[in-house]
Amino acid sequence: MALSVLSRKEKERVIRRLLIQAPPGEFVNAFDDLCLLIRDEKLMHHQGECAGHQHCQKYSVPLYIDGNPVLLSHHNVMGNYRFFDYQSKLSFRFDLLQNQLKDIQSHGIIRNETECLRTVVLCALKLYVSDHYPAGNCNVLRKSIKNKEFLIACIEDHNYETCQFWNGLWKSKW
Repeated sequence: MALSVLSRKEKERVIRRLLIQAPPGEFVNAFDDLCLLIRDEKLMHHQGECAGHQHCQKYSVPLYIDGNPVLLSHHNVMGNYRFFDYQSKLSFRFDLLQNQLKDIQSHGIIRNETECLRTVVLCALKLYVSDHYPAGNCNVLRKSIKNKEFLIACIEDHNYETCQFWNGLWKSKW
């Protein structure tokens, strides 16, 4: 079925599903290719933002804030397309298409026993990752569920060789 026959809502759903399924490291390439087919810049950018947010969560996309790695995942989503970083104490939107932080806001964190433990676990995890993953990134996040606090340790390492027609991604969480 041709895309021109689809309703706007159907087009949005198809575009978003195709972008979310883009292989790790190839979101922007998939977006550019779809732009050539769709030829509706406003529709593509809106769907690109929505799908980019989901893509970041699915593949634990790494980025750097003040030289420190931050892994974007569903564990540090705040809602309204925002992520939170415990290290920098910032919340932000991340535009995957422009590889840019947007709408950055500072937050306070309650310094309690869990936060101190999170910092210690993060230091130990960084040592482990530097020894075992060539280009690895890690993060330790806090999560509250029913008034109980949990720590979630995430590791990501990737090697994207799109010109060689292969990508590799390792991600894990505890």
